[in-house]
Amino acid sequence: MFAVLHAYGGRSLSRRGPDSPQYAAREAIRADNTIVGLVGGIKRFELIATESVGPASSGRARVEARVLGSRDSGRMIADLALDDGRWAVREATFTLSDGTTIPVAGSAGR
Repeated sequence: MFAVLHAYGGRSLSRRGPDSPQYAAREAIRADNTIVGLVGGIKRFELIATESVGPASSGRARVEARVLGSRDSGRMIADLALDDGRWAVREATFTLSDGTTIPVAGSAGR
């Protein structure tokens, strides 16, 4: 059984990103065409803070990060939850360098 999984599924498992709130938040920004259109290609995703929300076993987290694009930069704040063992963005906002705040696609706000 292991040999079959290794032979047929090994590469797909190795391409799966790390399962963390930070990774899920970064991927949400990269997938949002509006934000990418405003800031340009994402050059850096700098983690400012990650914290658990509620009891440690609640499976909820908040990520704050600075995003540097080729044209502009901004700050993301995302609330995430563990869903079937994977972190998912529940609500997120992105604040551009000029102070404009927009919801991140795929979150509750959009």
